[in-house]
Amino acid sequence: MEFRIEMSLAALRDAEKSYVHFTKESKEFADKWFKGFVEATNSLRSFPHRCPIAPEMRHFFVEIRHLI
Repeated sequence: MEFRIEMSLAALRDAEKSYVHFTKESKEFADKWFKGFVEATNSLRSFPHRCPIAPEMRHFFVEIRHLI
């Protein structure tokens, strides 16, 4: 069973800022970090329960988990 992943705009912006920051130090590291970020995010489709329930879940009517 696959689950849907919804990433907030803030999370996407943070990832982009991190990538740009890492690129200033090492393009190779930035690319490796981004690849890991994408792989970790995509793994949530199959294994979402490996991540804890998000504290903000109390504001929603669905289960929300987060990957830190």
